[in-house]
Amino acid sequence: MAAHLSRTLLDAAGLLALLAVYAVSLRRILGNNRASLLVEWGFMTLSVFAAMQFLNRLVIVPVWLFGVWLVVVLFHCFATLSFLLQRVVRAVRQRGRAN
Repeated sequence: MAAHLSRTLLDAAGLLALLAVYAVSLRRILGNNRASLLVEWGFMTLSVFAAMQFLNRLVIVPVWLFGVWLVVVLFHCFATLSFLLQRVVRAVRQRGRAN
């Protein structure tokens, strides 16, 4: 029991450290580029996924809640990919105009 608790606490501490690194990185990136939806949605996706992993380690999550989390993570992933696609299309159009 004690070994399981210490492993859970170690996992939680590692996850919190990872989230802190992501938060500092996001602050630096958004400080340079305030209106970056790609970065904002990407960070939200990582945050929701990390929270899902954290809560799965600490408590037994009901199946319905896990399903909702998966839908939210997938929605965030597709939104992030759509913002990435918008950037690619914009870059291709600008490159076409330059030639």
